[in-house]
Amino acid sequence: KRIPKQKKILGCSIKFFIEYILSKCPKSITILDFGKFGYHIDHIIPISIAKTQEEAEKLCHYTNFQPLWWRDNISKSNKLINTI
Repeated sequence: KRIPKQKKILGCSIKFFIEYILSKCPKSITILDFGKFGYHIDHIIPISIAKTQEEAEKLCHYTNFQPLWWRDNISKSNKLINTI
């Protein structure tokens, strides 16, 4: 069976991705809390640092995503934040 390219790049199903992102949120957050002035889905390592298509695709793996409150995401922009 052929795996769609988007699913192959993301590394999981959309259902799993949603569950993964929600597992990173405070308990009371639901998918309805995501949007322009709610939570955003952020690339931990910004996709803008990719130099090739292959690098960009690797940065689209589900493990490189995190939920961020909209103000934090706008503030972070495309910066690489050291989380250690």
